[in-house]
Amino acid sequence: MRDRILEYIKKKGPVVPIDVAQELRIDSVIASAFLSECLSSKALLLSHLKVGTSKVYYLPEQREMLEQFTSGLHPREKEAYEILKQKRVLRESTLPPPTRVAIRDIKDFAVPLEVTFPDRKEIFWRWYQVSNEEASAIIKTLMVVAKPAPQAAPVRVPPIAATPAPQVEQTPIRKPVAPPVKQEEAAVALVQTPVVEPIKENPIPAPVKEVTKPTPVPTPVQTPAVEPIKENPIPAPVKEAAKPTKIAAPKKAQQTLANEEVLIDDPFVDEVKEYFVKENIEVRKTELIKTKTEAYFTIALPTPFGDMEFFVNAKNKKRLNEADLIGAYAQGSIKKLPAILLAKGELTKKAQEQLDKELKGLIFSKF
Repeated sequence: MRDRILEYIKKKGPVVPIDVAQELRIDSVIASAFLSECLSSKALLLSHLKVGTSKVYYLPEQREMLEQFTSGLHPREKEAYEILKQKRVLRESTLPPPTRVAIRDIKDFAVPLEVTFPDRKEIFWRWYQVSNEEASAIIKTLMVVAKPAPQAAPVRVPPIAATPAPQVEQTPIRKPVAPPVKQEEAAVALVQTPVVEPIKENPIPAPVKEVTKPTPVPTPVQTPAVEPIKENPIPAPVKEAAKPTKIAAPKKAQQTLANEEVLIDDPFVDEVKEYFVKENIEVRKTELIKTKTEAYFTIALPTPFGDMEFFVNAKNKKRLNEADLIGAYAQGSIKKLPAILLAKGELTKKAQEQLDKELKGLIFSKF
């Protein structure tokens, strides 16, 4: 079953449990149990984004295919996703507060990097397809652009000695001289580099004043008028007292209360419990699934390290197939207990092969 699931995901791409259940024609609970087993063995990965209420299971090499599910992101998360995809690397300190929050929620696509400077540490976010080496080069570029160029020292030009004009008999015409340009201002104008302004944060909206709602006046409850019983002037003839109707005894509960064993009136349950008593096994919970056919038990077995709990799926069948094994295995996974399939009958050949190869954590026992 595990190999069939992996082969299906390899062909289809990322899936949710209902996809596996429909493809293999099994219950969604059982499909989730097998997907969890693949996840624990690191054969599959689980996304942070959700499709509806379910997260997505995918193979390690299918991470890029998660982008087809981004339509379900929150608008702010979608905006952060688009900005990061375009810029490749973002500096957290330059982002508006809503984007800072949103980018931390798209963990499938945003990878955090902590950069250490001589006097501080800063967080940068890189697109998941960008390598650390490429991100390092982009970060250096961002820091160079963001840092204003240092102003050069003003250049001092020595004054030029004026050449004396030749003596002419006529009165010389003096040309207007432009005011001297300050050398310091010219030097600064040439050296200054435009400073990249950080992204402006969105203005914080003014708090909305709460409108005090008037306290609702409770509506008085009208008591229905009760008419007095009219007395009969003539006494009614005395009738024979009717025989009391027998009240049927309530059926015994077929559910279990927390930490309390409830008696269940079922012959198959009684038979299984007698077996537990003979084997000195403590029964802690009982649940009747189908009359005279199937029941769930939580039992405690003594070990050198104390009592250990097991989930027992007891079935009144002569031949048990793969579906019986998978059902017991899935229920044990849900209850987070080691599972035992207890029955009077035998396993089919295919069921025995599946138990030996794929369901090694499940125990089959006859009674």
